[in-house]
This record gives sequence, structure tokens and C-alpha cells, in this order.
Amino acid sequence: MTNQSEEKTKAVPGAAFPQHFPNSTAKVCQLTGDFDAHLGKPTLSRTLERFGVPGTDLGNPVEHKGRLYFLFGDTGVLGRRWMRDPIAYTTSTDPERIKLEFLADDDGLFRPITIPAIRHLAFEVPVGGISINDVMYIAFVTGYSKEKIMGRSVLAVSEDDGYTFEYLYELSQDKFLNVAMTEVAPGQIKGLPGSTNQVLIWGAGEYRRSNPYLAAVSSEKIRDKNAIRYFAGADKSRKPRWSPSESDAVPLFDHPHIGEFSVAWCDQLRHWLMLYNSSYVDHRGVVFRSAKLPWGPWSDMEIIFSEFDSGGYGTFMHSPDLQETVGTKLSELKREYIWGHVYGPYMLRRYFRGDARKCTIYFTMSTWNPYQTVIMRADVGYPDQKVPRPPQERDERVPTSGTPTTTDCMLIFGRDNRLLYANQAAMDHMGMTQDRVMNDPSHVPDCWRLWTNRIARVFETGKPIRAEDAIPIVDRLIYLSFTLSPIYDPEGAVSAVSVVYRDITEQREVEQEQQNRQP
Repeated sequence: MTNQSEEKTKAVPGAAFPQHFPNSTAKVCQLTGDFDAHLGKPTLSRTLERFGVPGTDLGNPVEHKGRLYFLFGDTGVLGRRWMRDPIAYTTSTDPERIKLEFLADDDGLFRPITIPAIRHLAFEVPVGGISINDVMYIAFVTGYSKEKIMGRSVLAVSEDDGYTFEYLYELSQDKFLNVAMTEVAPGQIKGLPGSTNQVLIWGAGEYRRSNPYLAAVSSEKIRDKNAIRYFAGADKSRKPRWSPSESDAVPLFDHPHIGEFSVAWCDQLRHWLMLYNSSYVDHRGVVFRSAKLPWGPWSDMEIIFSEFDSGGYGTFMHSPDLQETVGTKLSELKREYIWGHVYGPYMLRRYFRGDARKCTIYFTMSTWNPYQTVIMRADVGYPDQKVPRPPQERDERVPTSGTPTTTDCMLIFGRDNRLLYANQAAMDHMGMTQDRVMNDPSHVPDCWRLWTNRIARVFETGKPIRAEDAIPIVDRLIYLSFTLSPIYDPEGAVSAVSVVYRDITEQREVEQEQQNRQP
């Protein structure tokens, strides 16, 4: 084996790859639940009324026997279905009108995915699926613990369209916990390890802290784990090498923040497309990449949806920062302090529309609060020109009053939410550097934008605000206690707002653990 860094295909920027059309990403509709608070009307599927599904997440797609199946995640229903995982399907060819029918038991409520010999608790969910010769196969992650969110993945098979499943084998404990699968015909892609139909398996390992990987297996041998071959890099002539050992698998590119993801071939653009959610503190959102070959080289990353910048917060995702100014109630009961968060961008290939210049892609996306799955659309292809971000002027006159003397994290914002100051404790908390943040506004971490509207209220009223938020970061909720205070100029006007915050996650987790132990 050569050095892994020599084998890894590098992400490549440039117009040779499809790109996102700026400002084209938008919500189409809410797929689950009974009422879409954003649009102010019932959902088309009314999943609680019809199947006992008040809300759920994921929605990994599987094309099977002419139907589009959705593999959903944890569903909060009391009783034996608590945190279990439904399957639904649609026959709709219109992405604007997807009506779901759930697999149901005799009582009319959804039938949960059940795989013998494994555990089905919270965070143990379906992560991918494929149909081969009218037989459904799904990958399912189980073995959740506080130390390791995704313990292991297994492969299961259903020969009755998802009603029952048979355990086949453990797929991975390492690099293929989240997976995306698709089948390709012989000769469609040169360099694959077999001459028959092949199932391509993209994988990601540690939950939301992984790079992507690739494997392949003959379709007729998918029930044999020993038949899987792992992409182990390319030789000097760029010919891929394949290994029977998962440990030899090398990353397709370097971005170790991949969470839930999907990969799909786009006929219109003749490229593989990849979507994944990045929960990192800097530039969170749905990431888009593309490649001509399954192993790459893959394009550089583009964020095609951001909770802050793409009409998410305050529109169809809950923001504690906006709950006093947005009339629509987006939060679920007793979760008002928890921020919404995007994850699970699963592409729906049957709905792709367009041509060689521009293709509209559709994908599911989960929003955490409210705990629902929505349908999104975005345009990708070759825009006539990129639209640059407008330049942002920076006020270099940093107020001296309110300069921190404690080890708490402190930020100072000027008008229009310009960051004027951040102390070292705040930099360390976010893993940032002064030079990176203060010299380039685009590098201000998204988490420091949580207080945007509350900062505006302090400017307007001159009154301090104290509160606590719970923010999804990577694989856990981060609890922040904060105080926003006005800073006055010599004339008595509010010239800036200080934000002093403290990470109290450990304290809250201990309190929750103690509550869980109480009888």
C-alpha cells in the first residue's frame, strides 16, 4: 500500500463541475405531520391522523417496484412504537404533491421496521436502502451509546416489500455506518471490481465526524459480505484499486464533518451529485459536491442551504432568537429553547428536472424543531456567472467599555450585527483564531449569529436580555447561558451590544442524568 495521503482523491474547484445556482434552494412542502405551520395549512399526507405519525425525521428513499419508499427515523409515539422507524411510499410523479401511504399494522397505525437479533431504540435507525431484482435491502444502524452514537450498521433484506426483514450480516463498525447505495450496469463505469451489475456503496463513519468512503459489490452477491470490495485509492494512471479489507478504504476527499448524506447520478448533468449536512460550528448547512466518477475527484464544497441565510430560521425552522417577532409558532411544546437544525438531505432522483445546463433537484430534509421532514428543491448546473457576496465594511472602532475581565466567552456586536470584538475564551470555544475571524466576515461562526434579533432588540430598547439556548452541534445539544447588554456612547446612545455567554452543557447533562435515574 502507498501512503494514504497519496491515494486520496482531492476535491477540485472550478467550472468543470456543476455548481449551485445562488438563491435557488427553497422549501416545497412539509412531508410529515398533520399541519404545516409555515404555510398555515394541513399537510397532504396528514400522517398523525391517518397513521399515528405526529412527526419524524430522515426519509431515506428507495425506488422499489414502481413506488418511491421512504425509510423514516425515530418517531415519538407512546407504547410499543416509541422511537421506532416507519416506512412509507408514494406513487406520485409530482414533487409538489407527494402523498404518503405508510405500511401499517392491523390497528391502522404505522408498522415499525423490525430486524431480528438487533436492538431498536432511539438513534437506531435506517440509514440507506436499495431494491435489486424486486427485493428490498436496507442498512440499519444500531448499538447506540453515549460514547458512540452509531455503534454498528447491519444489512437486512425484505422479500415482502418492507413488511418483514431478515438479518443478513454486520456491514460495518467503522467507515460504513451511514451509507448511500445505487446499482450500475456492466460497462457503465470503467474501473469497477466486477463485470456484472454492481452496487456502489458510499459510506461515512463516526457520526458527523467522518470523511466519505466507497465500496462496491456484485448485485448477485450482495448477501455475501466477503464479496464487498473497498476503494483503496488510485494508482499513478488514476485506475482505482480495490481491497477486500475495509481498513484499506481511503477518504474520497477531506471534510471530516459528514453526517447523513446521499449520492445520486444526474442524467441531465452527467455527474454524480452528493448532498450531506455539516454540523460544524463554522458554516453549517447542506453541502453540495459533484464528480464524474464515483470515487472522484469531487468538486469543492458549496453550501446550498443554511439555516441562517436560506430562509430557514423563522420561516419553517424554530429559532429562539425569533420567537417573539415571528407570529407563526414553529416550535413543538416544551422545546421552545431548542434551535431547529438541518440534516438528512436525501435526494429524490425520480423528480430531477432540467437539461445539461440546469437541473432542479429535490431532496428530503429534517428540521429537528419542529421535528418533521420537508421536501426541498435546488437548482444545480452551470450558472452564467457566480453571484459574489456583497462586500461588508467593518467598523474598526471597537468600544472599550464592557471589555471582558472574566473567563466567560464575550463578543461585541455593532450595528447590522457586525462583529467588533471576540475574546480569547470565545475563540477557543469555537476553535477559531483572531486573524481568521476578524479579518474575514465570512469566517464568523454561524453559532455566533444565534442572537441576531435579540441583539437588535437590545439596540432598540436599551434593556439587557438573559436567556438559555440549546443548540444542535455535531452530535449533541450544546447548552449556552448568555446575557446581552447595551454599551453606551458618551451621548447616551446604544453604540454596541455585548454578549457574554457560558457553555453549561456538562451541568445540564448531569441534571438530566439525575432526573432519568429518579423513580
